[in-house]
Amino acid sequence: MENFIEENLSLLKTFDENKDKVIDEAEKQKAADTAREWAAMAKKGEGYWSYYGKEGRKPLKNWEEGEGIARKHPEVFLSQGDSPYWLPFKILSFAMEEE
Repeated sequence: MENFIEENLSLLKTFDENKDKVIDEAEKQKAADTAREWAAMAKKGEGYWSYYGKEGRKPLKNWEEGEGIARKHPEVFLSQGDSPYWLPFKILSFAMEEE
C-alpha cells in the first residue's frame, strides 16, 4: 500500500494537514491507514459514502454505487461520512485487493 501511495502523492492533497504542499511521511501513513480502514468498511458493506462531483460532496446510496461511478469516471474521489479526507477510487480499490 505504501508504494502505491508513494506513486500517487499528487492525488492526496486533502492529507496535507500542515498545508505546505508536500505530503510528508506522517501524512502518507495517514493516507495508507485511512485507505485500509475504508477498504475494510466497504468490504463489510458499512459506511456512509460520498463522491466528489462538480458541485462538491454528493452522497451515495452504498459502496456499489461508488463502484459504478468509478467505472464511468475512474478518476473519481470518494469519502466516508463527514471526513475531511478524499481518496481516489483507485487507491481504495487497491487497498481492498490488498486486504
